[in-house]
Amino acid sequence: MLLPARRYNDEMSLAFVRIVLVISMIAALDARPAARPQAPTPVKASADAIRLNNLGVASMNQQKFEAALKYFEDAAGADPSLRVARTNQAIAQLALQRFDPARTLLEAAVKEQPDDVRAWYNLGLLQKSLGDAEASLAAFTRAAELRPRDPHAHYFAGLLGSQLQQYDTAVTQFQRALELDPFLVSAEFGLARAFQRAGKTEEARTHMERFSRLTQSKVASAMSLAYGDQGPLSLAEAVQPPPSAMPAIPVTFVADAASLAAGATPAATGDGPGLCLIDFNGDVAIDVVRLDGAGASLQRNDGKGSFAEAKRLIEAKDAVSCVAGDYDNDERPDIVVATASGVPLLHNDGEGTFTPAPADAGIPQTAGGLVAGVTFVDFDHDADLDLFVAGAATAVYRNNGNCTFTDVTSERGFALPGTRAITASDLNNDRAIDLIVTGESTAVLINPREGAFKPLAAFTPSVPAGTRGVAVLDFDKDGWMDLVFTQAAAPALSLWRNVAGTSFEQVALPSTTLSSGSGLAVIDYDNDGSPDIVASGIGAQNTSALVVLRNVQGSFEDATATVATKAVPVLKQPRALVAGDLDNDYDGDLVVADAGGPPVLLRNDGGNANKAIRLALAGLNDNRSGFGTKVEV
Repeated sequence: MLLPARRYNDEMSLAFVRIVLVISMIAALDARPAARPQAPTPVKASADAIRLNNLGVASMNQQKFEAALKYFEDAAGADPSLRVARTNQAIAQLALQRFDPARTLLEAAVKEQPDDVRAWYNLGLLQKSLGDAEASLAAFTRAAELRPRDPHAHYFAGLLGSQLQQYDTAVTQFQRALELDPFLVSAEFGLARAFQRAGKTEEARTHMERFSRLTQSKVASAMSLAYGDQGPLSLAEAVQPPPSAMPAIPVTFVADAASLAAGATPAATGDGPGLCLIDFNGDVAIDVVRLDGAGASLQRNDGKGSFAEAKRLIEAKDAVSCVAGDYDNDERPDIVVATASGVPLLHNDGEGTFTPAPADAGIPQTAGGLVAGVTFVDFDHDADLDLFVAGAATAVYRNNGNCTFTDVTSERGFALPGTRAITASDLNNDRAIDLIVTGESTAVLINPREGAFKPLAAFTPSVPAGTRGVAVLDFDKDGWMDLVFTQAAAPALSLWRNVAGTSFEQVALPSTTLSSGSGLAVIDYDNDGSPDIVASGIGAQNTSALVVLRNVQGSFEDATATVATKAVPVLKQPRALVAGDLDNDYDGDLVVADAGGPPVLLRNDGGNANKAIRLALAGLNDNRSGFGTKVEV
């Protein structure tokens, strides 16, 4: 994974960005109460104060509270107008259980700025720790008034109301918390206790049973007293200067048609070929799984973007797409290949040896119709990768944790015909993986954590038709993941803004030469901190087309003529498109699958004039490949 080092000014250090990134990795599937993310607040303050404050936030997330406190103190000293630094000092003092200085800072903050919701919230936590239930209830009530859709503020108001034997208040606040977040199980427990103490035995039993069921099934877990686990308002706040566009730098994608061509056979299917990226041996060099008319082969990267065919993985004339992921958590990524007739699951035995999974693994080697795409997703947040198969009929296979899978298509609500591709993201910021499905009809499926996924029929002005590829990006940096599609017919490429997780509205894009879209990738090709879009397909007079759209502060401009001029003539019938730093020079390259020949490597020439950071994600216990991780910058 390659991320840009977004510089605030010339003094902004690469080290600072690295710290923030490393500590900001959160699993998109998390059983703890939902913490809806917010984009860092733009503030007018000195660059040095902003840098120091955000280093403090990074240190808090690493549980380095003394270091964080020093950063916050220095930030406030560098620019006294940066009020957030003083509130953050109080939060650090709270984490260190130094209540007197924390109280002084927080009381001053709410007096100076009565609508500072974070100060009120942490004042409530402080007074709760000191045993002053009445003052704590008043502080959380004020926080809930200022941020009425924060479930945690309502939860704590309910908890304090219950302690004060104000059971009607407690029940109302707990119920409101659960309306906002049905999986905030601490509120479920609190509601059960409030009903019990109020003498409402039946209501208490109902909610205690739900609390037990959710926690025992690990769908959700109770809040703890640890920093980071008492709601988003309990966290130290990062800030950023007002946005400004970085100047464009010269970047060109240069075609390398030979690197991945050795031994290639022309594709035999109109839907293929696809390809996927994998670091199969953990040498921090991105390898390529190439699909062609003979099957799937592993192309080994020497670390500098030169490839050698390591091994033919399967023989299949109709291999369409593939996905890599560590389904058995043995720290070696495995491969699934979609063919027109089946879904081979290949176990990574080490050093380029892949063995087909046994027949009793639960993944059918033959399918009831055309298979178009495969993807790994941990949809049930049990820390192992489940498998989704798109095609004539969609199928979902739950990972049982013992190298076998169970078909759960019906119970999870995936009776979708004519699907083409599936991708995953947390679309409504509830920390549960949602799904986007392309094909004859486009579907957004919201993960309720329990039972069948729920369709979200909320595209404006109409549902995009005939979709092929789909990618997820936050193009406008508002904290909500947006969608971009390629489509078989006009408009061929479409962008959709996520409106608070409730709907998607179409966003205008520049006119391009693309008449029929196929491959799609999101890539910050110039390392300017904004995600750009690249799409492949067919252009005018049935010629090959590659389109590059540059993101300039949430608006897109067509950069194809300057960025992709040297790439387009080499392509014949472009299909799938993937992005990654294949030559380890800290800018994003592309690989385009081509139905008319071998895949073409498009090397990024110039993008590393701006700085970037490479992240290698690794789960400490389960989900070893870090699949599904969400990185917030």
